[in-house]
Amino acid sequence: MPPTKKKRNIETIPKKDERKSIKSPAGLFVYPLLLFAVTFIVYANTLHGDFVYDDRYEILDNPIIRSTDNLVIAFEKPFWALYKIEQNATNYYRPLKTVVYILMIRLWGTDPFHFHIMSIILHALVGTTVFFIANYFIKDRKYAALGALIFIVHPAQSEAVAWIGTSFTDPPCILFYLLAFSSYIFREKFLKAGIGVFISGLFFFAALLTKDPALSFIPLIAAVQIFFGSPKEWKTRILHLGFFCCVFAVYFAMRFHALSGFAPAQNFADMNAIQLLENAVYLFARYLGLFLFPIGLNAFHPFSPVTSFFDWRFLVALPVLFTFLAIAKILWNKKSLFFFYLAWIPLTLFPMFYIKAMGFTIFSERYLYLPMVGYALIMSHGMKLLSERIKTRAISALPYFFLIFIIADYSALTIERNYVWENNLTFFRDAVRKIPETSFANWSVPLMVSKDYCTALYDFGRPAESLRCFENYARNHPDDRGINIHMGNIYATQGSQLLEDGNLSEAERLFDLAQDEFSHAFSNMRFDVDTYNNLAFIQLQKARIYQSRNDSARADQAELAAIQYLEKCKKANPEDYQGYLALGDVFLLRTQEKRQAGNLARETGQTAMAGKLIAESGNMAAAALGELGEAFRIAPSNTQVLNSLGAAYMETGQCQKADETFGKALGIEAKNDAVLFNIGLNYLKCFNKPDKARDAFQRLLEIKPGDPRALYYLKEIYPQIPAR
Repeated sequence: MPPTKKKRNIETIPKKDERKSIKSPAGLFVYPLLLFAVTFIVYANTLHGDFVYDDRYEILDNPIIRSTDNLVIAFEKPFWALYKIEQNATNYYRPLKTVVYILMIRLWGTDPFHFHIMSIILHALVGTTVFFIANYFIKDRKYAALGALIFIVHPAQSEAVAWIGTSFTDPPCILFYLLAFSSYIFREKFLKAGIGVFISGLFFFAALLTKDPALSFIPLIAAVQIFFGSPKEWKTRILHLGFFCCVFAVYFAMRFHALSGFAPAQNFADMNAIQLLENAVYLFARYLGLFLFPIGLNAFHPFSPVTSFFDWRFLVALPVLFTFLAIAKILWNKKSLFFFYLAWIPLTLFPMFYIKAMGFTIFSERYLYLPMVGYALIMSHGMKLLSERIKTRAISALPYFFLIFIIADYSALTIERNYVWENNLTFFRDAVRKIPETSFANWSVPLMVSKDYCTALYDFGRPAESLRCFENYARNHPDDRGINIHMGNIYATQGSQLLEDGNLSEAERLFDLAQDEFSHAFSNMRFDVDTYNNLAFIQLQKARIYQSRNDSARADQAELAAIQYLEKCKKANPEDYQGYLALGDVFLLRTQEKRQAGNLARETGQTAMAGKLIAESGNMAAAALGELGEAFRIAPSNTQVLNSLGAAYMETGQCQKADETFGKALGIEAKNDAVLFNIGLNYLKCFNKPDKARDAFQRLLEIKPGDPRALYYLKEIYPQIPAR
């Protein structure tokens, strides 16, 4: 009888003596370089993108990240509390994200290009780490690289890379996470076991301080020990888990101190344990579907909780879960490495299933960033085994080319998806188009997104469309009085543009409309600082109109009304620098007006009136200095505060203090045109140093060519000093 052929064993767990290290230069350099190149090609169209949505709160409007003095504060407070956005309980504790922001601002300022470059680099580093992990298990660099490419170019990854706010949480967190995992599994290969475990613990701690998904690391290591460890090593395994639990305990203490609890903010408070389980099953099935069919991607996926076993969504998700568990059971019985790949997905997703501790985004593509590693391992190793099992040489390469096709298709979808994050208009337009109308009734996010889309239309020079958008929204949601504020802002901004163009009558009409909208909002809402600020702005703009008409009495009346509104803002929020800043700026404005009127009265021979106006100007300057001093006490690193404070010093004749204050502002934001203009003005009017004033105005023209203020004063300066 002919000898029977042995069946191919699908056992794929690499034994210690079979695990080959990567030694050749090709393995060490060629594949990582390829991964970096593909990452930059696929995500190159994100480089011209702007800050979108909450990036503006986190980066552009965030005084904390302007100074390295605040590095320690990042570890002591909740994430959003640093930006004074959320004063209530929060579960966001991400100190390393704030630290990275501080360093980025210190190195490159607020140019979004550098943030996008760093996002792509971080994603490429994570993809390279996935390659080394895949090569450890698969023992085939070619297929390991294909697995890493699947991870890099999957369309669901676009959100975590192209959106700056998420790209500085998910990629760095998962990079630390995978480095911790790699240090642990490679501990006996490249390092002494104890050193490897210690380094793994350090990376684990860094991952925890970056984002919450790192909580899944201990269960994952437990799975590694159960699946790969020897029963004889049970003491060592317990020691390792104990060490990681100690690392977690340190993090727990820091988080508890900062948040006053581990997860103090709770959504769906009435949801019981059974309902939490039902929703976990539903969410898990949705995530599996997103792996296989990355369509309908959206920054705001609608979510309404499952509340019954008979909910059709749960009934559809249940067979998906049973199928997944059945496949896992078969793989476990065969001791196949694919069981570990499969287990990677739910183990790394489980922190996202406790929806009580989640924010308003319950289901999101960025939550797949870490589980995507398991999917990439399944795809790449599966195709490798399929290729080996095909006996016909001519078609044995089909699985390889199938992966190439999948990667090319994913890349095209990702490149297209990246354009969504170009700016607020593209971002909110995509979200509004994809959120179903049915979700508006039981989910607050669509309402927020709709208003933000209307605002984005206006910000991008489409005021008529924006106004129609808001009016349509107001018809559909008449109870939302906040919409009056948005419409008032549009009228106010249009009025300001007409005022600059000299169309006083039409500007006044629009300011009246804006005032009506703000007053209507105020009458239907509890005390709101922004509404008072808006009303103050309207009064100041009206004062300009009255001054243009030489109606000084009505101008004074309007300015006094603005001051009253701002005083109320300040009293309501005594620790908010913006109230003091706005009030100080108004006093500065009145200082300049009174001084100019006094000079004019002196020129026309009205000596008594001139003396009175000049005295009032001095009083206003002193009042401005007092208000801006308080603003500086609260926000000493805010560029606007420093610029206004310097102007107040200049108005009161304190030239040196003004110069020092402007210097601090310029040290924080080197290309601030308002600061450079005031520096030039201070040298010219206060120090009487026209040569230094000329240098400042010329620097201003370098960053803002054709600036009329700089050109005006340069004409005044050049006759006084010889040109260089």
